[in-house]
Amino acid sequence: MLKIINVMRFSGGLREAAGFFHAAWPGLAKSFYLDAMSHSSGMNQPLPRFYLLLKDGGPIGCYGLVTNDFISRHDLFPFFCFF
Repeated sequence: MLKIINVMRFSGGLREAAGFFHAAWPGLAKSFYLDAMSHSSGMNQPLPRFYLLLKDGGPIGCYGLVTNDFISRHDLFPFFCFF
């Protein structure tokens, strides 16, 4: 069964979620993901937000909603970033 969840609800914890994101997109430090997730993925918090695609409880995919593409288009948001 496939399920999409906010990383804050992942039973493996934020460290494991950050590790999965880092493995999928290693261009950013694992500490970046962990910091961003712990400070802004709550349901009442602003973007960014991070999500995991789970199969049988384990992550098989991930994506995020961010305020921009981190490069040039700060006027377009939210920006869907697929990892």
